Amino acid sequence: MFLGPMLRVTTLYASSAAASAAYYASYLTDAPGEVPGLWCGAQADGLGLAGPVTVEALETLLSGRHPVTATPLGRELVDRVTAKGKVISAVSGFDATFSAPKSLSVWWALTGDDRLLDAHDAAVTATLDHLEGFGSTTRIRANGGRVHPESQGLSMATFRQTTSRADDPQIHTHAVISAKVQTLDGRWLALDGRYLKRQQRMLGGLYQSALRSELTARYGVAWSPIVNGQAELAGIAEDLLAVFSKRTSQVDVALEKKLFEFRDRQGRDPTRWERAALTREAAVDTRSHKSGAGAQDLRSRWLAEAAEVGWTPRRLSDAVADSPVVERAPPQVTVERIVDSLSVAGSTWSRADVLRTICDVTPPMPGMSARRWTATLERACDQVLDECVNLDPDSAGSRRSSDGRSVWIEPVAPQYSSEQILAEEEHIITWSLDAHETPAARSQSATVDATGLDVLQAAAAAAVAGHEPLVLVVGPAGTGKTRTLQRAVADLGYHRRSVFGVAPTAKAARTLQRDAHVEADTVAKLLHEWSRPERPPADRYLLGGATVIVDEAGMIGTHSLHRLVTLAEQHHWRLVLVGDPRQLQAVGRGGMFDQLCRTGPVCELDRIHRFTHDWEAAASLKLRNGDPAALDAYLEQDRIVAGSFEQHAATIANTWIEANGHGETVAVTAATNDHVDELNRTIQLARVHHGDIDRASTYESPAATSPASVT
Repeated sequence: MFLGPMLRVTTLYASSAAASAAYYASYLTDAPGEVPGLWCGAQADGLGLAGPVTVEALETLLSGRHPVTATPLGRELVDRVTAKGKVISAVSGFDATFSAPKSLSVWWALTGDDRLLDAHDAAVTATLDHLEGFGSTTRIRANGGRVHPESQGLSMATFRQTTSRADDPQIHTHAVISAKVQTLDGRWLALDGRYLKRQQRMLGGLYQSALRSELTARYGVAWSPIVNGQAELAGIAEDLLAVFSKRTSQVDVALEKKLFEFRDRQGRDPTRWERAALTREAAVDTRSHKSGAGAQDLRSRWLAEAAEVGWTPRRLSDAVADSPVVERAPPQVTVERIVDSLSVAGSTWSRADVLRTICDVTPPMPGMSARRWTATLERACDQVLDECVNLDPDSAGSRRSSDGRSVWIEPVAPQYSSEQILAEEEHIITWSLDAHETPAARSQSATVDATGLDVLQAAAAAAVAGHEPLVLVVGPAGTGKTRTLQRAVADLGYHRRSVFGVAPTAKAARTLQRDAHVEADTVAKLLHEWSRPERPPADRYLLGGATVIVDEAGMIGTHSLHRLVTLAEQHHWRLVLVGDPRQLQAVGRGGMFDQLCRTGPVCELDRIHRFTHDWEAAASLKLRNGDPAALDAYLEQDRIVAGSFEQHAATIANTWIEANGHGETVAVTAATNDHVDELNRTIQLARVHHGDIDRASTYESPAATSPASVT
């Protein structure tokens, strides 16, 4: 599947109003066959804007002035300079670009059926209607705070395009949205663009869902499975789509070069945000001017390119028409399914999150236009929300008619949760409070071997080996949590008390078992086995009153922790939660370990034992607290070594070879799987060079085994 961005939002600035207006209203529309831009939006009507978009009217609007009278719409749009000399550019609007699936563009390109363009337009219109209904608010300072009232609508100009900069077919629409909105009492203020920016994924998914419905209603087409909100038309082969994806290939090639340069310069892979920035740079760098050729001029070339891979308009139309439409009952998209999906990612959500989730799992229904379909989706969204718990306070005062929320609450703020989530969180907290309040005879063990432990470690070990129903142990890396647990486990064994360990991953469970000398497994496996009717294999370790040690507790999701607490209640287990709330959190819904540590007594370890040098212990604590000054210490101590990835890989390989020759081991870690593979390969080639192994045993060989513990 050729998955590109469903919706891309770009900020426009007042200082470039003239250039922006010329680009959209002249440059884009001058190509033969492209249609002029059109005004839309309730506020555009209020400004007297209708029909085709002219360069003059768009420039005036993007300059913050009335397109007819040229009077300023509220405060003038001028750049400002901060006290530190930083220039803050005045925002004049946003470009929301909706891109059709590549399969639709190819279908239109080879057949010339302009009804396909009409379907795209209908889906864009339906999505912009939603944006205007929920995302046209502003912000006003009032009584020391901010209110977020709605406006009279948006002023938008849409420019539909049919080709990419590589002259491939690419149906897309630029919706230029003015940053000026008028409140219900007539004031002109700035649009709060956060709904548009933060909900790009939802708005893109809504457009795609509306488009699928429109095309299904008009043509009865079938679709591939929906992936991240997108789907291609069934029947159109990927080899044909690849022919008309030259622009994507250009960006990919440029991005690979930038990634190589980044790794060579920084000695590491880019972060997610840095990679996104590099992708944008690659798109800009490869962004050539359009040739000026229109679709009619390019169609003969498109037909020839398709013919080279064996496709004709007739074959394509037959393939689309012959793709079977799966006969199905109304899709089983229940409220429970939507809420369950939302609950996996977080404890709270917004209306937009619900709508996005519905679009992602709901296939089109026969015979429903884009407008009818989006109205159906909105009703389905309301139905889901009726079953959710509204977390907004019942405060009197002004409310927005769009979402019914108080004007004092941001439209983008999460608003809903579920009874199950609240019940799970309340159960965990209530159980922890009761556990801490329950008096336990001999709550601290007096027989733990504290030799070599510091005072806090000894106290924590005594608590773990004691009798309290819940023990919380918190400590940064290097404070000796595992050593503390080892002493507690030994004491529990001495008194013939059952103890078992669990961790979020198999690797962490193996480490816990090896270092703390306790039988251990993953949390998921424990919960699975204890949900079965027969008694699980670990039963011999989990007798009544058993101690269950949960390592890396901050990474345990709320639902899993709730199930663990429930089992502890049922079987009278003690829970020992060990971890660091400031380290990695659960993937999805989590945060309960941090909450428990804030509301109950904690055995906290604060002395770093792992490092020989005092400066390193102090620096690690600064890193834990997110203080970038910690990097200065590592730099001063020559712990940061600059170099390309290839240079580092060679150094690591030579170090491994030397250590292995002395019977020592080296732990090598990497940030990505690609780097793991490359490091393993580099070390093995180094071993071949030193004669340790022959080339038949190298990483490329099917029988190869990893020569080093690279993770």
